[in-house]
Amino acid sequence: MRYSFESKFALVERLAAGETAQDLASEAGLSSPKLLETWAPAYRREGPDALRPEAKGRPGKPDALPPSGATRTGTTSPGERTPAG
Repeated sequence: MRYSFESKFALVERLAAGETAQDLASEAGLSSPKLLETWAPAYRREGPDALRPEAKGRPGKPDALPPSGATRTGTTSPGERTPAG
């Protein structure tokens, strides 16, 4: 199960305020208090962004080829003359 940034943040803040990981995990329905014990150090090291969901799956393709008739910067199409310079 994936947990929202807001949920993780609130739980980590409560853990930092002194509530136990076991109590928080039970209250929030977490599968294990170990989740909080993973989130808390990441939050301390990297700040709130450490709690944001990471993108899953294969990374997207780089920019696609330009539309037909257009050329890439620094290239010429067949029969096109380059400026003398």
